Amino acid sequence: MVVQEQLEKLEVSEIATSSSATPVVSRLRSQTWLLPMVLPALCFLVAFAVSLVNNLFSAESKIVLIFDSRHYLESARLMVLWWQESLAKGDMFAALSNLVSSQKWFGEYLILDGPVLPTTAAIVFAAIGKVPQPTDWRVLIVVLSLMHATSSLLVCLLAKRWLNSANWGLIAGLSWALYPAAIVASSRFLTETPAVTLLLAGIWLLDKFIKEDKPARMTAVFLGMVDGLLLLLKPVLVPIWGLAHLIAWFACNWKKRVVLPTLVVAGIVAAFVPWLVTTKVVNGEFQLLPQRVPSYNTAKGCDVEVDGWSAQPSAPLTEIFAHEASPMAAISGVWTTRPQESLNLALRKVTRIWSWPWNDFRQHPLGLSMDVQRGWHWLFCLLSLGGAFVLLTAPKPINRTINFVGYASLAIVSAHLIYLPFETINRYGFTAMPFMVLLAVYFAHALVRMKKLPQAIFKLTIPAIAFCYLISNDYVSRLVAFGCDASTAHSLELFVTWLAACWLILAGFSLTASLTPKKKHATVILLTVLICIVSGAVLAGFAFDTKPLTWSCRLQPGQSACRTLDLDNAQLRSLKQPLGGALVLIDGDSSTSGAKVTVNGQVLSDKPVIIQQFRPQSYWVLDTMRKYAGTMGFKFDDWKQWYAVSVPVSCLHLSGGNVIVVSADKEPLTVYGEYSRGHEGQFPKDLDRFSAGLFCNDGELLDGRLQQPISKRFVPSVSSLEAGGFGNYDDLSPVEGKQTGEYHIYLAALFNPSATGGDAGRGASYTKDLRSADFDPLLRVPGEGANVIGISKAQFQCVAKNTVEVSVPQHVTQGSHLVVNIRGKMRSHTKKSLFSLLPVAVGGKNNAFTMVLPHAPASIGATTDWQDFAIVEEIPIAAMQGAITKLHLGIYPGPWEQVSEYGVVGSYGQTLLKDLSVNFTANYRKTFSGKVNAIF
Repeated sequence: MVVQEQLEKLEVSEIATSSSATPVVSRLRSQTWLLPMVLPALCFLVAFAVSLVNNLFSAESKIVLIFDSRHYLESARLMVLWWQESLAKGDMFAALSNLVSSQKWFGEYLILDGPVLPTTAAIVFAAIGKVPQPTDWRVLIVVLSLMHATSSLLVCLLAKRWLNSANWGLIAGLSWALYPAAIVASSRFLTETPAVTLLLAGIWLLDKFIKEDKPARMTAVFLGMVDGLLLLLKPVLVPIWGLAHLIAWFACNWKKRVVLPTLVVAGIVAAFVPWLVTTKVVNGEFQLLPQRVPSYNTAKGCDVEVDGWSAQPSAPLTEIFAHEASPMAAISGVWTTRPQESLNLALRKVTRIWSWPWNDFRQHPLGLSMDVQRGWHWLFCLLSLGGAFVLLTAPKPINRTINFVGYASLAIVSAHLIYLPFETINRYGFTAMPFMVLLAVYFAHALVRMKKLPQAIFKLTIPAIAFCYLISNDYVSRLVAFGCDASTAHSLELFVTWLAACWLILAGFSLTASLTPKKKHATVILLTVLICIVSGAVLAGFAFDTKPLTWSCRLQPGQSACRTLDLDNAQLRSLKQPLGGALVLIDGDSSTSGAKVTVNGQVLSDKPVIIQQFRPQSYWVLDTMRKYAGTMGFKFDDWKQWYAVSVPVSCLHLSGGNVIVVSADKEPLTVYGEYSRGHEGQFPKDLDRFSAGLFCNDGELLDGRLQQPISKRFVPSVSSLEAGGFGNYDDLSPVEGKQTGEYHIYLAALFNPSATGGDAGRGASYTKDLRSADFDPLLRVPGEGANVIGISKAQFQCVAKNTVEVSVPQHVTQGSHLVVNIRGKMRSHTKKSLFSLLPVAVGGKNNAFTMVLPHAPASIGATTDWQDFAIVEEIPIAAMQGAITKLHLGIYPGPWEQVSEYGVVGSYGQTLLKDLSVNFTANYRKTFSGKVNAIF
């Protein structure tokens, strides 16, 4: 503060000596009075406007209440009901007891979600007199946008204090306000956005306490309350937050060191008392912190079998340690069982936290592509690394408290490595990003003060671009495609990436050495430590990388991908189970469903289908995949995944060569393959599991399959590309370069065929024609005929029921699968329109099991001409707990998942439908339960 006052007096004295002293001094005085408020307020307004406009009016799918967010909203709804009943009865505890007895899950929700986020929403909704519903999502957007705006204001204030410059404060505040991931985060009702706000507010209060002349008791009490709210919001941040307090304690004088802990504890107690009392009334015992199944989260993060990713269904090792009493017991259990693999995984997880910006569903805030968003993110990461280096090697300031913001930022960023024992995803790294922005702005501030700024920027830019290019591009596959050995290319990748990282560090060292000439020894030590850390990260990320070097082959009609493999009957006998059947597995996408598959010269009558058609126990995973696909605006069929076709055992040569040919029939199709790395090939990706964590954190691939040690039997094999009767064994794809190795075309030996299996094909059938009388009368369209119904925003908001129920006759459910075919004609009434059909299968005991048909499109577009449409799904009967009794068919204007959750946002026009019918047909194909014992 003293330095700032001296600078302001100096500026005033210089301007006062000019010829236009009087008006300039007057304006300056006005600016010095307004400046502390105007620039932070500008950051606040920009952040609020950008977040509000982007999240309210964007055409992209709404993600406000996706997954955990819906859980938080339900807790907020129960809280509002509690408060309303308290006001009506005048007794808060009696109302709480009544709510607990009537809503038995309230206690469970409360312990799981904690009080902060649900209470914040509940206060807002109670203030406007509403019980929150999903259709009130706009209110949540306003609240989250205000939090983001407050965070931007605090970043501005902290940078201004640290750098003693209002201009640099403005740059920092706007940098965070416009950071794409922060805008996306403000559209999700999750704990990250409020956690960022609380962290920044806590640092601001700590800095304020340090720099005030006298111990500010109220500041410390408010700080304690912020601490308490943060601990109740994200308990895992306790060690991170403790470091910042420890740094502040050392930065204070002795009087403040005595006062700070006492007052902070008083504030924490004030924040915790309502929570403790409520948990005592609800659950009968005091609960200190929310319990977000820490042992389970730790077990899956340490599970080496799924590479530390979440998996649906859970992996066996995760299930073993998920029920331990404490997270440390789960960690100990995994590490003592698999120590070497656990260390390998921990090293490789370091880069997962900040490798991509947090944007699970690949939204495009401000219209920015994912490449631009990633570049923006990496710019902050690299500049913050330079800022940390300058901060640690800078001369000690006259006022030892002046760098508190910097040291606290560095501590908070570094302490985020506490997430390594858990599933390490970029969402967890998000709360460190505003502090990275502060460090990045500090580094930019230091660069600008250099005498030779252009040369410095040039010296730093080249290695930064080289490093970013090397870690973001798959140039290894290109090297292999043009003749380099796969192992050599991989080693070259490791060396060149390490070289680029060291080049970048040395470039930063040469700059910081000129900025901090008095600390050369400390700088050299830090440089050595940093190079060792980066070297370890590069080695862990690349040397232990088990991902295959993949390529794609786009087959045109008349071209075939072939794989010849030798089976050994002794290997099959060693499995000690009778062979129940076999599948040809093809790694492809939606185009693969049109492939013609031949085994040993016999053309298979069936076309490839998604592997879950043969695996009823994992069929429900398609529902999760559908949710992600619908939110992103495309079909999950387009993802990389396994397609399979059944092979009769009689068709196989159990002792000798087997030739599998996958041919493009009428349309082009894609088959994936991999380069050989000089070992027995990679294990095929998991057939049954889907990893949302892997899918969301790998911004380049649409692939949620895990690499896992399934029992693949190595057999001699050779792949070839055939066209026009000639085979090419050297180049397996017609794309540029030479793709060698093998196709991802495998033969799976399966056991335990289901009792309803067989290859008899289609069986009994039943068709139900739907007429306008089956629907709500408000859906009928006057003047369009008795069999025509319409759906529009106005009609949807008026009807009492927009669904129709169709019973499934028992005789069509006797096969292994039920084919559901929904057909009809559609047209738009006046212009192009958008509508959707929601088919929900109902079955199981007491009709308790429901599932949306996975291939139901998110929406269907109609034009002014009548057009046919169809939704076809084949459901394994066993996937519906052994029975399918009915089908519910809903009609919505626009995408059903958005409309059912958030209401009709905008206008989708009116769509007319006629000749609707639902056909059920029994189908017979082998299904296989249990483990896939071997893949060849």
